Amino acid sequence: MVFGNVAEFRELIKHYALKTKKPLKFVKNDKWRVRLRCQAEGCGFTVFCSRLGKSNDLSIKSMVEGHTCGSSMKINMVKVKFMAKKYVNKIRRKPKISLKYFIGDIYDDLKVEISLSTTWRAIKAAGYLLYGNENQQFARL
Repeated sequence: MVFGNVAEFRELIKHYALKTKKPLKFVKNDKWRVRLRCQAEGCGFTVFCSRLGKSNDLSIKSMVEGHTCGSSMKINMVKVKFMAKKYVNKIRRKPKISLKYFIGDIYDDLKVEISLSTTWRAIKAAGYLLYGNENQQFARL
């Protein structure tokens, strides 16, 4: 597979981790190469992706498939920015949504456990995506 840039590959890996419920970790992660492995002890799953020659495209160079671990409810790749982008429309429709209700929605959609603080920061970040911060709003006046 060929990817346009590192950000595209990272986003794909986040979706893969959510779909398979595997705890993956970026070991080497810079502008031109990405190495990741499964965090579970004894699991040999690894992927290495790097640049194709002098172009900006990336390709998977090596991959050891086959997880020997079980699935996990705690996926560390579910970060605040990822959740804010994914649920920005839900926040737009219900800006005063309660944390417990929102955590339940996330669990129903993704089947992962998210802490209260991460959920609160994701709602706040989605608000910034929708409305901007106070300085940006004041600058419009």
